[in-house]
Amino acid sequence: MGVSNKTPQFLKMNPIGKVPVLETPDSPVFESNAIARYGPCGAMD
Repeated sequence: MGVSNKTPQFLKMNPIGKVPVLETPDSPVFESNAIARYGPCGAMD
């Protein structure tokens, strides 16, 4: 946390520049609650 999460590459995944971020095949998920709901099959319910 710090400089490494402010790189252009990271900001493409999470425009807010905060962690955590979960990379998925469809798109990055960057809200903690959404990551927690992300199921074992890779689907959001």
